[in-house]
Amino acid sequence: MTARDLAASHPDTFFVEGVGGTRSEFRLSSHFQPIFSFAHRRPVGYEGLIRGTDPSGKAYLATELLAKAPAGVARMQLDRQCRVLHVGNFQRLGVGESWLFLNVDPFIAVQGQRFGSFAQMLEENGLAPHRVAVELIETPFETAR
Repeated sequence: MTARDLAASHPDTFFVEGVGGTRSEFRLSSHFQPIFSFAHRRPVGYEGLIRGTDPSGKAYLATELLAKAPAGVARMQLDRQCRVLHVGNFQRLGVGESWLFLNVDPFIAVQGQRFGSFAQMLEENGLAPHRVAVELIETPFETAR
């Protein structure tokens, strides 16, 4: 697999309704960071990292995208859209039995019943749950959103 294979593929668009009804648009893309095992002497998986660009071409890291959708349903939609995008793009990489490492917002982990079944989404995309590792991202945990 080449570095180009690990770069953006099959981008998606995310819209955020801002204060006063302003609407922001971001083109989301998956980038995959290899996770190496010293014991296996090879990559054992790939971490899905989200990147975004606005219509002017300005690039956004994951933390900047999350700041654009700071609360409630918008945050859950962005988190879910990123995971769906990563799972689909990971499957297209054709990396055999490698694991997909996904970052999840802690707010989403405690509010998960609101946005559908993660296991069902994996099944719909043909990715076995035992091939997915989930990490809670490092953000200040907010109880009231």
